[in-house]
Amino acid sequence: MKFKAYVEQFPADLFSLRYYLPPAGGELPHCPFYCFEFYPEHSGRDQRRVLLALYPDNQSEDWAFIHIWLDPQRPDYRVFLHPDFPQSDHAEALLGLIVEDLKEDPSFLHGLQEHFRLFRSEVTGRTYNGRQFFDPQPGWQIDTRVPDKVPAVDRDHEVDPLLWLRRLGGKVNQLRGLIQQTEDQLLDGPLHTLLGDDADVVTQGDADFHEARPPASPEDMLHELDLIVEEMAKGLQSRQSPPILNQAAERFLERHHIAPLLLLELMQREYPQGDAQPGIRYQLIYFLFCESLHKLCYALDRHWRWAAPVQEQLIARIADSILVPHVGQVLQQDVMEALRDSNLEWDDEIIEATQNLADYYNRFSGKDSYEEMEAVLQDMEDHGLEDAYAVAEILIPQLKMVPIDGQVSILEYLAHYKSEVMCEVVGLMCLHSDPQVRRYLPSILDAAMAAGKVSPVTFRRLIMLRNWLPIVERSELDRTIKALRMARLDIPGLVPGRLLHIYASLIDGSGSQGFWLAIHHEGRYVMGHILVKQDRGIQDVWCSQFNSAEALAEEMNLVKNQITFWKVDRVYLDLVIRHQIGVGHGHRKVPPPELMRLAEYLGEKGWDPRLCEPSDLIREHIPALPKRLRDPAKWASLVNQNPNWLIGSGLQETWFDDDEMVETVLHAKIGKPRQWLEHLEEATEVLLHHIFEPNRRLWMERFLWTALWLRYHRPKPKAMWSQFLIHAGVILDGMPLGDLAAMGTILIQTLYSVYYRSVNEPAAAEDRLHLDSLPDPVQPAPVPTKSGEELEPPGNLVPFNRGRGGT
Repeated sequence: MKFKAYVEQFPADLFSLRYYLPPAGGELPHCPFYCFEFYPEHSGRDQRRVLLALYPDNQSEDWAFIHIWLDPQRPDYRVFLHPDFPQSDHAEALLGLIVEDLKEDPSFLHGLQEHFRLFRSEVTGRTYNGRQFFDPQPGWQIDTRVPDKVPAVDRDHEVDPLLWLRRLGGKVNQLRGLIQQTEDQLLDGPLHTLLGDDADVVTQGDADFHEARPPASPEDMLHELDLIVEEMAKGLQSRQSPPILNQAAERFLERHHIAPLLLLELMQREYPQGDAQPGIRYQLIYFLFCESLHKLCYALDRHWRWAAPVQEQLIARIADSILVPHVGQVLQQDVMEALRDSNLEWDDEIIEATQNLADYYNRFSGKDSYEEMEAVLQDMEDHGLEDAYAVAEILIPQLKMVPIDGQVSILEYLAHYKSEVMCEVVGLMCLHSDPQVRRYLPSILDAAMAAGKVSPVTFRRLIMLRNWLPIVERSELDRTIKALRMARLDIPGLVPGRLLHIYASLIDGSGSQGFWLAIHHEGRYVMGHILVKQDRGIQDVWCSQFNSAEALAEEMNLVKNQITFWKVDRVYLDLVIRHQIGVGHGHRKVPPPELMRLAEYLGEKGWDPRLCEPSDLIREHIPALPKRLRDPAKWASLVNQNPNWLIGSGLQETWFDDDEMVETVLHAKIGKPRQWLEHLEEATEVLLHHIFEPNRRLWMERFLWTALWLRYHRPKPKAMWSQFLIHAGVILDGMPLGDLAAMGTILIQTLYSVYYRSVNEPAAAEDRLHLDSLPDPVQPAPVPTKSGEELEPPGNLVPFNRGRGGT
C-alpha cells in the first residue's frame, strides 16, 4: 500500500499544519512536533486510514509513525505505532498525545476524515462518494496495541513517508518562521488550528499541550494564494478553458475572511501596464475574487459577525483604489461585473465613486452626454452585438451605477434609438430588478409605440413577462399591450428547441438549488442555468452557446465534478419556476431577463406564477406513495422507524443552520463553546425552541421540495422521496421537531458547525454577542397557511396555444 503526504497534494496546507508544543522539563523535548498526514494513493477496499508522522522541527529523528483507522465504530479499531517504520524513544509518549487528542477533540478525527475525502477526490478526479463516516460511540476507548495483521506499507517509491521526512531538512524551520508572524491584526478569524476546548487555552502556559495557531500576515496569505494560483494554472490548458475551483482554493476562501481584499490586491498587482492583455494568472485571480464575493454574500445572508466589516472594507477599497482615474478600465469593469454577479449590494460610496469617475473623463470629451452615449452604442453594434440579451447583460450593471432619473433618461433614449436591437432592450427592462425603474417602463414604451419603435418581438415578450410582474405593476403594462393589439401588430412565432436533459442539484443548507438545461436550438447547443433560493425566488439565470454536442457535454461534466445534481423531469422544472416567480413577488422581485431567453429557446409561452401551498402539494403526491404510507394518520408512527435514514441518504451534509444567531443563543443560554458539547441535550433543546421551531416552515419546505426533487428524478424516482414527503407532512401538522430523529441529525450538525466556527474565530464575547436581541422560544405548532400575494388568473392575453420543447 502506497501512502502520499497530504501537503504534497495540497501545498498551501503547509501554512495550517497541526502541531504540539510539549512543556519544558517534561518527558518530551520542548519543541514543536508537526503532524504530517499520509493517505493511501491506491483505490480499493480498506483504504479509509491515515498514517500520521510526528516530526520535530529540531531536525532530529525523534519522530513517531502512527496508524489510525478513520472508522471509529469498526470492531477492530486501533491507533498504534506502525511496525513498518523506525520509531524513536519518545514514540510511545507521542502516541499518547494523539490518543488524548482523539478522545478530547472531536474536530481532530473529523478533520482527518474530511482530509481523506478531499485527498481521494483530488487523486481520483471525482467527488468521493464512499461510505458515510460515523462518530465514536459514547465512552470511546482506544486500543493502542499493534494488531496481528497490519497492512504492509510500500516503502519502495519516491514518496515513502520516511524518505519524505528526511528530505524536509531545514524547511520546517522556515515554515515555523512563517506561521509565527503575528503582525497582522486584520483577520477577524485568524489562520490557526485549535486543539483544545477554547481559544483562551493558550494562556494556560506549558501545562497544556494544546497550542493555537497565531494569525498569518497579509504577505503570508498572498504567498499562499500564489501557490494556489500556480497549482490551478497547471489545469488551465488555454485562455478559453474555464478555471476549476480546486480543494486548496476552496479551503483558503473558507478560512480567510479577508480573501476578497487579498484577491483585489492581487488583481491590481497582476493587471498589466500599457496595452498588454491580462494573462492566465489574472484570469484565475479574478475567478477566485468572484468566488470570494459569493461566499461573502452567503455570510452576509447568514448574519455572520465578520461579514459586514469585510464588506465595508471592500467597498471602501474599491471606491478609493479601483474607481479612480488612471486605473485600467478592464480592471474597473471586471470588479464591477464581479459585484453585479455576486448580488452584493452597492452603497452610495460606490455610486458616488462611479459618478466622479465619469465626470472626470467627461472633462476631456468635447461631446455632450447623448453624443457620448451614441458613440458607445455604435461601438456595441460595430462589435457585432446584435442580440438584445447580450446588450442587456452589458447595460444592466452600468445602469445600476446611475440614479433612478438617470436610468429613466437612458431608457427613453434607447427606446427611440435607430437600432431595433437597442429598442428591444427597453422591453427587457420591464424585468429590471428595481421596481422604481420598472414603474416608468409602460410610459416609455407608449412613447416608443407612438414613434413606431416597438417591434413585434418586443410585443411578444411583453405578453409573456406581464405575468412575471407583481399584480400591482400589471395594470399599466396591460394598457400598453392593449394599445399594441389595437395597432394590429403581428406577433412572430417561436421556433422551439429540443430539450435534451434537465439536471437539478440538491437543495443545500442555504436553501439554494441550481438547474442545468441542455437544449438543441437551430443547429446550436445551449446550456441554460437557473438558480433559485428557498423563500427568495429566482436569483440568477444565464445561457451559454456551444458549437457541438461534445463541447456541451464537456461543460456539463465540469459541473458534475463539482456539484451533486441528478436528471429530473420537465414537470419538476416547471413546478419550481412557477412557484419561485410567485415567491419573488412577495419581495417585489421579478426574474432576470435571461429567463425570457431560456423560455424562447424552449418555445415556452407560459410559466405563469403559481405559489404552491405545501398542503396541496403533499395531498397531490400521496397517491404516488407506497401503499403502506398513503394514510397520513399513520405518518407520526412511521417517521422514526429508521432513525438513521437521513444519514443513510447522504443528502444531509449541508443541512444545518449556520446563522450568527445560533452562536448568540448558545452563548446566552449555555455558556462557552466547551459547555455546548458537555451539555449536549440542554444545548439541543435551546436550539430547538429558539432557532428551529421559529423556522418550522423553512424546514418543512426543505423536506417537501427535496421530496419532489427525488420524486421527479429520472429514469425513476429515488426511493427515499417518500420519507422526505411524510416528514414534510408531520412538520406541517405540528409534530414537535424534537420528536423527529432526522431533525436530531440536523441539530447535531448545527451544533458542531457553530462550535468549530466559534473556537476557530476567537473574539471578545461583548464584541460578538447581542444578548438583547435573542429570538423568543417557540413551542411546536402546525405551520399556518402562508399569506403571500394573491395570485391573479393570468388572463387571456396570449393569442396562441401553449407549446413546449420535447424531452
